[in-house]
Amino acid sequence: MLSLSVVILAAGSSRRFAYGSKVDIKKQWLRKHDLPLWLYNTYKIQKILVKLSSKMLLNYTLDEVIVVGSKEDVSYMKKLANSDIKVVTGGTTRQESLQNALDYTNSNLVLVNDSARFNTSTKIVKRLLKALKQTATKNGVLLENTSNKNFNNSPLLESLPASIVPYLNVTDSVVLDLSASKDQNFNYLDRSKVYLIQTPQLSQTKILKAALLKARDENKEYSDESSAIYAYLKNKKDNYKTPLVFIKGSKALKKITYIDDVKLKWDKSSISASGIDIHAFEMGKKMYLCGVHIESSFGFKAHSDGDVGLHAIIDSILGCMNYGDIGELFPDTNALYKDADSKVLLQNVYNYAKSVGFKLISLDLTLLAEVPKINPYKTQMQESLSKILGVSKDKISIKATTTEKLGFIGKKEGILAQAVVNMKKISLKMLKK
Repeated sequence: MLSLSVVILAAGSSRRFAYGSKVDIKKQWLRKHDLPLWLYNTYKIQKILVKLSSKMLLNYTLDEVIVVGSKEDVSYMKKLANSDIKVVTGGTTRQESLQNALDYTNSNLVLVNDSARFNTSTKIVKRLLKALKQTATKNGVLLENTSNKNFNNSPLLESLPASIVPYLNVTDSVVLDLSASKDQNFNYLDRSKVYLIQTPQLSQTKILKAALLKARDENKEYSDESSAIYAYLKNKKDNYKTPLVFIKGSKALKKITYIDDVKLKWDKSSISASGIDIHAFEMGKKMYLCGVHIESSFGFKAHSDGDVGLHAIIDSILGCMNYGDIGELFPDTNALYKDADSKVLLQNVYNYAKSVGFKLISLDLTLLAEVPKINPYKTQMQESLSKILGVSKDKISIKATTTEKLGFIGKKEGILAQAVVNMKKISLKMLKK
């Protein structure tokens, strides 16, 4: 029986997408039906393959679904994805990211898709599987009769295409610029012989792994699976039966590259979450609240600078994102965060929130304290938060109260802060026609 894996590539930095725009989001974090594109893409392909396994009369098992994310995104992706999705760290290039993913699978076949091509349909996957079946039949193997056969057997695998590739015909004129200096040298190509290559592509895992290893050894970079496989098989002495099979692609598979490729909208509804932090006083330390230095003979007992206001805001932002809490991201067991500046921590958290599609609508912060007196510092705190978050002061509310001398706060032993943050998510409205 054939074994199949899925790899979704979502580790890109989206430099071209965000260049010159006011949007900080990475394109794989645009949302469709309230799911980031990488996750929407993953679930959709997973569902299609499960559905077609019975309808196509193909004996294959879906061994694993692997998502490749950037080092910065992996921990958050793991929070959002179902437990049957394997999330792994990508590399600095698409090719390196794919190599990293392939280290986690030994399946016979691997279906690779770019997260920015989120419109994969049942029709396209069906064409891939149909081409697989037809090529095997042409080469003398009936896949519907192979449930008990071991496809690690070389002759059986050689009956299959090395890679199946969706393509589109070119409708515009195509010119190849060969100019080496100021002298013009153009080669106008026959567009009937030019294809636009798309994903998802269905490839033999063993061949793809070998092709990528060869590319790495030769310091070559390929932009898709088929080009790496073609280069690998082209010079091999043994004559592979069917290196590449091309199938009709779809305009709906257009890859999102630039911000002009899409229309974006902020969700009408918003998300709210609260965050609470509490710290005891400690003599001889400097006190900071909301990034403002407070005149006091004591500060906070804490691993970092102990800014309860900023810590509560961080937790409320993480709550909106469903990304755990401040203790998970900045544990007090990590020496890196010893005496850390909480302004930097908040800025890093909010910048990351923006990169995955969130923006702050409003912030309400309440400080419970007998000492120090908060009112003289409210305006400074508001200005500090405005600067840290890059939002206008009218979005920030700061309130202060006491506990009427009750409890540890009333005994002047510490401060409690509670923040409520209201955020919106950015969604993909539609591809521009």
